[in-house]
Amino acid sequence: MSKTKTIGSPHFEMLFIISNKYSENELPPILEKISQIIEEKRGNITYSEVWGKKKMAYPIKGMAYGYYFLHEFDMDGKNVNELDRLLRMSNDIIRHQIVRVSVRAIDKPKKEEIRAERTVFTEEVQAVSEIKETAIEIAAKTKHDEDSATKPAKEKATEGKTKESKKVDLKDLDEKLDKILDVDSLL
Repeated sequence: MSKTKTIGSPHFEMLFIISNKYSENELPPILEKISQIIEEKRGNITYSEVWGKKKMAYPIKGMAYGYYFLHEFDMDGKNVNELDRLLRMSNDIIRHQIVRVSVRAIDKPKKEEIRAERTVFTEEVQAVSEIKETAIEIAAKTKHDEDSATKPAKEKATEGKTKESKKVDLKDLDEKLDKILDVDSLL
């Protein structure tokens, strides 16, 4: 027996696009038909993912949108060629691609945890940028106050009352920056 031969069936990934001419209610029978074809060819679907309706990079058969799906399955190589031929003949599927891959290493809960961490990081970055913008506005107002020192006394008196209510204390701004920068998961 060859050293490179695996004991089980090879693992494949198939990405396919179903035509946009169908509504979302008409998709389950088409997906069931594809699953039956895989099972008829002695394949075993190990993972499925619905990517939903997306805009394609370029129009295919006059359509700009399509429903994207991903299936991972185990199947013998000779049966994959037959599956490829049947999918090419299908009018429901406008594009498909089958590639041999290793078995999926990251399970779905880990992916969701990574996405949650990225969301928290993004929110923190947005908060820091908002504070930067506030600091820039305060600096601009301070410069404007210094420039207006040459204005007549009456104008200064009326401006001083409104500006006092709008001024932000630098200590508060420093405290907010410290709270945001204290977070350990910025990377």
